[in-house]
Amino acid sequence: MSDLKRYHMIQECINVLRKKRKVNYFEIGVQTGFCFFKIKADKKVAIDPNFIIKPTKKIRAYIKNLSNFNNRFFELTSDDFFAQQKDYIKKIGGIDVIFVDGLHLFEQTYLDIVNALQYLNKDGVILIHDCNPLTLAASIRAYTSEEAARIAPAGWANIWNGDVWKSIAKLRSEREDLEIMVFNTDHGMGMVRPGKPEAMLHYTDEQIEALSYNDLDADREKILNLKDPATFTGFIKKFAATL
Repeated sequence: MSDLKRYHMIQECINVLRKKRKVNYFEIGVQTGFCFFKIKADKKVAIDPNFIIKPTKKIRAYIKNLSNFNNRFFELTSDDFFAQQKDYIKKIGGIDVIFVDGLHLFEQTYLDIVNALQYLNKDGVILIHDCNPLTLAASIRAYTSEEAARIAPAGWANIWNGDVWKSIAKLRSEREDLEIMVFNTDHGMGMVRPGKPEAMLHYTDEQIEALSYNDLDADREKILNLKDPATFTGFIKKFAATL
């Protein structure tokens, strides 16, 4: 792992696009705004069914980062947001960069990515958190961190990623039109964007369901197309060169 954090990676992608035009940033799973408030973009859209943002924190965030005056908050599930706000997404010009960090269940993460792809601009980027759990305990299936902590499997260390990693395996088995990889940093930062895949996987839906953490641990480089975080700089250069 490295010191490269999710908000660094999100901002780098936005910065590349901002050299060409105004950028719309979306975030699924905002909660306290820890990541969201740090980001600078022309429009910022927060999606979460249960925001946990203290008024004092919001005030400090707006003072520290004037880009937060461009925020729009939707207290909805991601499914409801995409169902109810189609016209809004189109009106503001679609999605340029979106960070998916909602439910840590692979089927919901997969659905969030598929829904985002419907509105992703052709040079847009989807970033996904929690794609590379390093322990069996961290990969436990649960709806919330509190539920995961209550289950508290052997080796539990208050780190919960769920089985988000399976969404990467599923997409890499289905989509021949997407470039997909995971950077080995900050619990695994997935990256999805339109383009030619380096290599495809060939799992069926039944095989995806049956995959276990032991399967991931035995071959995570292949399953995730796992990249050293040092290669992110090269990705950004390549990304900029395609615009």
